[in-house]
Amino acid sequence: MIPTAVIEAKQSLCAQCRTRPRLGALSRCGDCVRATAEVDRQTRQAAESRVATRKSAKEAEARATAERHAALEKLGELYLQFAASPEGIRLAEAQQAELTAPRNNATYVETLEGHERDRTLVANQTAAVHHTVDGGKSWLSIALTNPRDHTRALEAARVLGRHFEAPVIRHEDPEDATRLADRAQAQPARHTFGREARSLGNRSTAPRAAGKKRGGGAA
Repeated sequence: MIPTAVIEAKQSLCAQCRTRPRLGALSRCGDCVRATAEVDRQTRQAAESRVATRKSAKEAEARATAERHAALEKLGELYLQFAASPEGIRLAEAQQAELTAPRNNATYVETLEGHERDRTLVANQTAAVHHTVDGGKSWLSIALTNPRDHTRALEAARVLGRHFEAPVIRHEDPEDATRLADRAQAQPARHTFGREARSLGNRSTAPRAAGKKRGGGAA
């Protein structure tokens, strides 16, 4: 049985470190109380420092935004003043004249000439443009001046596809007999080799008559 004095001595020790006696009516000793208070103070200071840093960053951002707005407003006022001045009016008139003047750039002129050649090519091949509604869908088709000239038709289709930035889809003629030569021929089964029905024109299709017995004549 543990003596009562030992039990009372253990109960009077600090509940945290279990080595030093408690401080008055508290459950911890003075060193543990001071250590806990120091940790709390450092934690509070760190939190206050973070809050102050975020607040200063927001204030700096707000000042920078206000300064940018003020600079833009001042720049706008200066631009309006310059636009209303005689120099600004002359500059605006010169820019307008430059924008509306014909362009004599060699590349630009060559591009225009190329577009005109393409337009002439397609126009010479086009007899009519048909708008067809089939099943609730609209189709545009071009009737050619010479429908038999497939080469020129394909060239015109490529020009239109390039200008419209659309793919050119070519549909072959299903009635073209020359396309049959390009098809893969079906090979007969291996077990039928040599057993095909004879189809030569110089052979009769009638069954062959039975031959006479050798050494014919009456017995």
